[in-house]
Amino acid sequence: MLIPLSARKKDRLLAYAEKLQSFLNQKEQQGQLHQLSISSLAYTLQTGREAMVERVIFQVDSMSELISALRDFAAGKLSANTLQGQKSKEANDGLLEQDKEEVPKEVVSQWVSDGELNKIAKAWVEGTEIDWDALYG
Repeated sequence: MLIPLSARKKDRLLAYAEKLQSFLNQKEQQGQLHQLSISSLAYTLQTGREAMVERVIFQVDSMSELISALRDFAAGKLSANTLQGQKSKEANDGLLEQDKEEVPKEVVSQWVSDGELNKIAKAWVEGTEIDWDALYG
């Protein structure tokens, strides 16, 4: 799963990540973490919020992995499957020859089919718009 977070400024991005970590920690302490769906959380964060300038994306398979990655991020470290970046005029860094502002749905679908979630993550943190619905068939 790709869990994207964004904010206008780095300090707000960190605060947002800490808030999510705190929420997940609370659910874990209450024994309710299993009630949360990682795929529902991913979808909501992918499609339910405007993507802003400062970005971080976590590629995780479980809530416990996400909590660990959020903890690392809050401590100033990026875990192995975490990318951080910001939207710039040169978004996409050559991942696509065509439009550098949006990755076509077909390309996203192909990356998903090929298991190349890292390409989606890299494009997004560099500011490229992603059609997240392509991840969900």
